[in-house]
Amino acid sequence: MAPQAKMDRSFGALTPALSEWILEAVDSMGFVKTTPVQHAAIPMFMKNSDVVVEAVTGSGKTLAFLIPIVERLLRLDAPIKKHHVGAIIISPTRELATQIYTVLASLLRFHGPSAALLDPEDEDTDMEDADAPPKPTFPPGTLRVVPQLLLGGSVTPAQDLSRFLKSSTNILIGTPGRLLELLSSPHVHCSQSSFDALVLDEADRLLDLGFKDDLQKILSRLPKQRRTGLFSASVSEAIDQLIRVGLRNPVRIAVKVKARAANSATGEAGAIEDKRTPASLQMSYLVMPASHKLPAIKKLLASLQPQPQKSIMYLATCYSVDYFQHVLPEVLKGYTIVPMHGKHPDKVRRRNFNKFVDSMTPTILLTTDVAARAQRGFVSWVRAYSKHTASSIFRIPDLDWTEQGHAWGLLKLPSMPELKKWDGDRSLGVTIDFAAYAYKDKAREQQRQTEQAEYEATKAEGKKKKYVPEDKKAAAWTHQKDLKVLKELRREKKTAKREHERVAAMTEEERKEDERLKGMIAQVRKRVAEKEAQDEEDEFEGFSD
Repeated sequence: MAPQAKMDRSFGALTPALSEWILEAVDSMGFVKTTPVQHAAIPMFMKNSDVVVEAVTGSGKTLAFLIPIVERLLRLDAPIKKHHVGAIIISPTRELATQIYTVLASLLRFHGPSAALLDPEDEDTDMEDADAPPKPTFPPGTLRVVPQLLLGGSVTPAQDLSRFLKSSTNILIGTPGRLLELLSSPHVHCSQSSFDALVLDEADRLLDLGFKDDLQKILSRLPKQRRTGLFSASVSEAIDQLIRVGLRNPVRIAVKVKARAANSATGEAGAIEDKRTPASLQMSYLVMPASHKLPAIKKLLASLQPQPQKSIMYLATCYSVDYFQHVLPEVLKGYTIVPMHGKHPDKVRRRNFNKFVDSMTPTILLTTDVAARAQRGFVSWVRAYSKHTASSIFRIPDLDWTEQGHAWGLLKLPSMPELKKWDGDRSLGVTIDFAAYAYKDKAREQQRQTEQAEYEATKAEGKKKKYVPEDKKAAAWTHQKDLKVLKELRREKKTAKREHERVAAMTEEERKEDERLKGMIAQVRKRVAEKEAQDEEDEFEGFSD
């Protein structure tokens, strides 16, 4: 038998053939050949097929949907109308949406008509040449791709809409909430004649983060005759439901990573298994007392050669990040510590993310995928520990509280419900007079001393001081009653508003069914009321004289 010919995995060998400028762009990015995901997904997406792609992280999914979308929009018979959308890419997080937009902008710089409309901030202007020729102009009917990033945060919905109307955007990239806000505007059109493709990136995370309702509302605003691509690291039952609703006879593409499993007893290589993580990704763990964690991290980073320039450390809660950003610089000398979590303002998140990406020195990003003072961070960690998915194995009652306190550098354990039945030493073996423990900040220390003096005075009187706001002290009983009535009115208004929004989101059939159900409930209530009234009339009142 003749040897099988080796498959050509270059971008130029794909069918349908890619545009020359696309080939030039991917070549400049350093991509010599397609990944398995790109080799399978790009041709199918370009041939008018919906695709469901299940592939591991780092498999090249971003280019697998960006290239087909761009090619499809630039092969239309006529340019997309003004204020009409040609494609939408939905991402679960701002950071991932920004990354997709950056890759798309890098791609479009090789397409002259589209590059001329890119925002100045998307281009490298550090080495701007004053003698450079002006940007070329193109006829009005020239096909081009104009992307817009929708993130929320520091940019208002009105600003997003204004930019959309001015720049004639035809590709929207963003998170579900802000995308839905823009699509709700009567000035934004997703008509059958213009809309071409929808991509749901990291679909499993979109559902995990609670975007199901927003996704359904977005799908209801888009024409059914479209191409849809769903990209995910795993396909769960919830994603299967989304596939049934949002895709039409999709082609399923599953790219598995083959790796030889190690025998846990001997450490020798075992059978070849499918993995959901890249084959080059090495994962390991260490079991140790909680108080040894920070020294172990320091030793691990010191032992790696060459020294890691970019590291990410995941913590359980936002308050844990806030706490350890002050602790780790004292432990990990020579590393820049950058915090980032969901409770940071949008400007802070962007600034810290860019600081991590652009850093030229060894840097550690402290973050959390759930998106202070030491005790506050410790308490939030305990709450998170008690609610994680493996809480039946890693149980709160099994924790060594003394070790945990030492690991967090606490001087005493805080008062919290989890410690009610614990009979250990809450002082953690540290003798300290907290009444004399001063703040470094003079203003805070002055405030602490004032509060301490007030506490001692009330304690001497034999009663515990209870804080009651002045307006509550002076409030008359009638005023309290008025406030109660006002709260009831507000509650009724909120209930009515939610009911109105619920009905507005229904289809015509759902509304009829809802009205029929309400009618049945009203009839049942009427019968019950009539029966109760009849029972009261027939109630036995004793014998008459």
